[in-house]
Amino acid sequence: MLNNVILFFKHVESSFLKQSKLKKKDFLTLHYELKRIVSDVQKNLVVHRQKVLRHKTDNQLTASQEENFMVIAKRKIPDLMTCPAMGERKKNMASSSATLWDICQF
Repeated sequence: MLNNVILFFKHVESSFLKQSKLKKKDFLTLHYELKRIVSDVQKNLVVHRQKVLRHKTDNQLTASQEENFMVIAKRKIPDLMTCPAMGERKKNMASSSATLWDICQF
């Protein structure tokens, strides 16, 4: 957004310097202040992105945990699909937000 403002002032400076009744020095001051604000925003943006990335990576499973999960899932999903309680509770799944874990807990 601020980049558009900077471009607008550059356009006014190059096309309408006399009509704007501003001096070259005024435009330079404006450009300086706008660029300073943009750099402050960029610093805050970088810090925010680093925090978000850190939060995402902190909550991530390690490779060994993920591999262990996949092995257990391959072994247990067929059991979940054929468990005796599945037939009884199949009707309830359509009307509720039950998961396979809720239906057949080990």
